[in-house]
Amino acid sequence: MWAGSQYGFYGCIGATDGTTFLLAYQTALHPWTHYDRKGRYSLNAVVTCDWSGRIFSIVQGCTGAAPDCFVQTLANWHRHPGIVFSVGQNLLGDKGKKYSAQEVGPYLRPECTSSERRNFNVQMSRLRVRSEHVIRALKGRWAILKELRLGLSQEKDSAHATTWILECCVLHNICFGEPEMETLSADPAEPGEW
Repeated sequence: MWAGSQYGFYGCIGATDGTTFLLAYQTALHPWTHYDRKGRYSLNAVVTCDWSGRIFSIVQGCTGAAPDCFVQTLANWHRHPGIVFSVGQNLLGDKGKKYSAQEVGPYLRPECTSSERRNFNVQMSRLRVRSEHVIRALKGRWAILKELRLGLSQEKDSAHATTWILECCVLHNICFGEPEMETLSADPAEPGEW
């Protein structure tokens, strides 16, 4: 409801964005697969969050060379949208993602010619930037995620790295606390009533 009343995106439950988790050392196991487009060794992940800043999905286990659109295809919300989303619900994504009825993205050129579509892109970017803020807060709070100092020489080391990232995401959500819930309180009982 908040995204609809503030920005006009009714039914939008969150935003998704890709990120890389840098590796401090070159991997011994297939190093070329971890070499990302920015010239670093990394692991790639797609983080999905709600508007309050809580992470409700992280897809990881891919090397840095994997593009965000491929990592997205591994997400349960992408593979099984009928189970994950209610009717009319969707997510906001950036231009590097695969669009569907459940993931809305910006208009790209040459389609972005009218003022309505440009305004749509501006309003969408103002809202979707929250996913980037969540990723920045996650890496800022848990500095180990800025550069993983793990030597990935075996398959079990990759599993250890993804477990570490997942644990940091869980701790990130715990630091945000429980969502505020509206409580109903009954009127105090009149004298003589129980």
